[in-house]
Amino acid sequence: MRRALIAASGMVAVMASLAVHAAPLTDEKPLPDGRAVVLRIEAGEVVVEPGEPGRVAVEVDLQPGQRLLWREGLDRLIVVLDDSVRTVPRPSRLRLRVPPAADLVLRVGNSRLDVSGVGGQRLRVEAGRGDVVVASAAPDIAIETTQGAIEARSDGGRLATNSVGGRQRLQASGAVEVEASSVGGPIEAQLAVGARVRLASVAGGIRLSVGAGSGVDARLETLSGDIELRLPPGTPFGVRLAPSSGTVELPPTYAPRADGLWASAPGGGVARLTSFSGNIRVIEPPPLADTP
Repeated sequence: MRRALIAASGMVAVMASLAVHAAPLTDEKPLPDGRAVVLRIEAGEVVVEPGEPGRVAVEVDLQPGQRLLWREGLDRLIVVLDDSVRTVPRPSRLRLRVPPAADLVLRVGNSRLDVSGVGGQRLRVEAGRGDVVVASAAPDIAIETTQGAIEARSDGGRLATNSVGGRQRLQASGAVEVEASSVGGPIEAQLAVGARVRLASVAGGIRLSVGAGSGVDARLETLSGDIELRLPPGTPFGVRLAPSSGTVELPPTYAPRADGLWASAPGGGVARLTSFSGNIRVIEPPPLADTP
C-alpha cells in the first residue's frame, strides 16, 4: 500500500512538472503568393486569424517532447504540431495567423477551433469532438466534424457542413449554396437572401429561416426529426409535402395547386419538405401593420 501511494504521488508530481514546464513558442515562415496553408494538430484549442501578407505566424504552448514542424510543398505550406512521443496526443493552445487571401486546410483532431476573417477562396475544416466556429468570406467552405458542434457564418458562395452528432448553426448574408447533413444532431440555417439549400438529417430536427424567399430552392429531409420553415411575411412561396405519420401545419393562406404545390400565390421560391415520422411546420408571420 505504501509503495502504491509513493508511486501515485510520483506520477502526480511528474504531471504537475510537465504542466509547469509548458514552453511558449513563436515562429513564422514566408508564404509565397498562391500557396495554401495546411494545419495539423490533434487536440487542444486553435485560433486562426488574419496576419501579415506573405507571412504565416504561429504561437503555441509546447509540452516536453512536442515539436512544431514546417513542411513545404509545391502549392502549400504545412504546419504540424507533432506529439508522436505520446500514444494519446496532449492538448495544446495554438494561434495561427495567415494572410486573409490564403486558402486554408485545417485538420484539428479533437481541438476546439475558432476561425475568423480568413480562408481565401477555399476553406476546409476536418475536426473530431471539438466545436468549430467559422466566420469567413471564402466563397467555398466545407466543414466536417464527428461529435463537435458547427457554427458557421458565410458572406456568400458555397457552404457545406457535416456532423455525425453535433448541432449545426449556419448563417449566410449573401446568395449561397448550402448543403448540411447530420445523423443525430439538429440543423439550423438562417439565410438573408434566396439560395439553393439541401438539409438532411436522420434523427435531428431541421429549421430553415429565409429573409427573402423569392430565390429559394430548398430540400429539407429527415427521418424522425421535425421540420420548421420560416418565411418572410407576404412572400409568394410554394411547398411540396412528403409527410408520413407526423402532423403538417401550413399558413391559412396556403392552398393546393394543380402542380402538387401548396402555395399562397404564384411564383416565388419552392421547398420540398420530407419527414417520415416527424412534424412539418411552415410559418409565415402576417405583414406588419402600417403606422401613421
